[in-house]
Amino acid sequence: MGDYEQEAPAGRTTAESILCRPVDAASLAAFRIGFGILLAAGTIRFMAEGWVDVLFVEPRFFFRYYGFDWVPVPGPTLVHVLYVALCLLGIAFAAGIYFRYVALLLFLGFSWVELVDVSNYLNHYYLVSLLLLLSVFLPIGSTWSLDARFRHGLPRETVPVWVLYLFRFQVAVVYVFAGLAKLGADWLLYAQPLGIWLAARDEMPVIGGLFGLPW
Repeated sequence: MGDYEQEAPAGRTTAESILCRPVDAASLAAFRIGFGILLAAGTIRFMAEGWVDVLFVEPRFFFRYYGFDWVPVPGPTLVHVLYVALCLLGIAFAAGIYFRYVALLLFLGFSWVELVDVSNYLNHYYLVSLLLLLSVFLPIGSTWSLDARFRHGLPRETVPVWVLYLFRFQVAVVYVFAGLAKLGADWLLYAQPLGIWLAARDEMPVIGGLFGLPW
């Protein structure tokens, strides 16, 4: 990523000049595209594997998050429509069309299905919601996007460096604490739960037979 150096405006503190220094917006655009494609592919996988029915249609009881009992459980038809909508919104997010509205709808829709049942929790799903919420307010749809191409006055080649730092910080929080959580005997000595996950996939072609070996 190329940084654009410039002198701090008069009256601006050193900290302000560092955090507001303009940097190339291309990396955030690449993140937006990859993130949107990942969300679309993930929802397609959920539907193709039948997990939407397994997690949201077949259960007769849901373990609710404390304080979120008010979140409605979508019915069988609505939850399938919701996943189709999330897929389309993920594509629109990657393309950068009506970006802030799309990011907001993605945040609300994705968070809705995640708040239905605490037993479906993954820290990466929580991270998705947080990154989508940040995306609503930050200018990551202003370059390499349909908005930038067709909406007058929107394109911009740079963003303040604090925008980049904020996304880096949010991702780093998850992985730093995930690493700290693994500093225990279960992970370091007994390779759990990785051992369970690998053993459950021993039917995988070519390398599946290796997954049941302790080493």
